[in-house]
Amino acid sequence: MSEGLAVVWRRNGCTEREMFEFMDDEPFILCDVIPVMHKLGFTEEDVIKYVPHDGILARLTMQFAWFFTYPGRYHPSNIAVPPWILASFLRRALTRRIAALKNKESRPVHYEAEKARRQAMAEERRRITHRTTMSPCPSAEALLDAWRHVRDSKVSLVRFGSMMQDLECYVDNSLRFDNLGRIVGRNAGIKGWLLENVPEMAAHYTSVIRYKAAAKKLRQIVGLADPTPVTTVLGTDGRNAAKASGGGEDSCNYGADKLNGDSPPVEVVRARAIYLEVMDGIPDVAARVMARIDALCDPERTDEAATLRSWREKYADAITVRRKDIWWRRLTA
Repeated sequence: MSEGLAVVWRRNGCTEREMFEFMDDEPFILCDVIPVMHKLGFTEEDVIKYVPHDGILARLTMQFAWFFTYPGRYHPSNIAVPPWILASFLRRALTRRIAALKNKESRPVHYEAEKARRQAMAEERRRITHRTTMSPCPSAEALLDAWRHVRDSKVSLVRFGSMMQDLECYVDNSLRFDNLGRIVGRNAGIKGWLLENVPEMAAHYTSVIRYKAAAKKLRQIVGLADPTPVTTVLGTDGRNAAKASGGGEDSCNYGADKLNGDSPPVEVVRARAIYLEVMDGIPDVAARVMARIDALCDPERTDEAATLRSWREKYADAITVRRKDIWWRRLTA
């Protein structure tokens, strides 16, 4: 109820109770019907009692009330009400009444179905086992060093995101339940660990999680499964990035040599080949790298999906167990 309409209705003689009773139904009632009824001597209680919410009887009452209060009311032409006007009023009123009844009937059903769907999704998420990793828990110093160089290159971005994924394996972010088995919250997880150990990164928690999500999407793109860390696709680049950032080779802990000596599995070699295709021509700009990853994960980008499918088919048969060492030397050269 706008302030302007309230002023008009008040000047017409409508009370506050009448405004709140009929403002959601038909402004026509408050603008024309109720003022005429007050002129005829109806009280507020009579108006509330006799004016229905659908407005049908109110419109008819307005026609006859106008006839009795008009100076030329005895002229026969004044009582003629065109049938199409009554039909349009009736159709509009019935349409609104049917819509209101449908809404009243469907709301409980809709919200019950939505609640059941959300609960089922939550149950599915709780069935997912906690992911594991082959890498040790990254130290606070290594994380802070990687965070300071995360925008230096594509390799640094993937390395930092992979470290955050590995950190997730060592923190507690499980659900908390009360005595009745209801969910009352979740443990602190990564955010709590950062607040306690690396407050400098905790202040930029949103950006930290964005890089972690980019590494997770990249894992899906190249087809790596747990417990293999994402940085295995970097090959020797991961160790070189660690040295360039001043952390030393041991601070990386993600080289392919951590898997099986110098002979990584076929899945890692294939993932490395797809990674090079993904990053081909992408500059060392964090926004461009993450935009590329998001585009390949977007199901509505049919061109990107076809390109990714062609890469997977290209290396599905080319990289075999017998030739994986040759491919790895070629991809890390």
